[in-house]
Amino acid sequence: MKTAKQLGDEAAQPMLQFSENRAAREEPPYEIQTSIGLTKREYFAGLALQGLLSNPERYKYIAALVDSGKLSQQEASDKNAHKAVLIADSLLNELSR
Repeated sequence: MKTAKQLGDEAAQPMLQFSENRAAREEPPYEIQTSIGLTKREYFAGLALQGLLSNPERYKYIAALVDSGKLSQQEASDKNAHKAVLIADSLLNELSR
């Protein structure tokens, strides 16, 4: 069984890329390269952030804190990003069981 860290470091949507290898004589005339793009952790955090930002109640709560001066816009963004990563990590921990 993989750990949450190992699972989170895997590619969310891996792709194989083929490129022509004109110098190959004994090998196939192409090279295969893997492009991992986003990791599962990054992908899950992005989905969690999307969900957090689409919640009108959370938006009103954070906006009220910013409007009252209790939280700067940067702090609000950081708070949302941090929460999204915590949610992603919790999901990966659960999936690794």
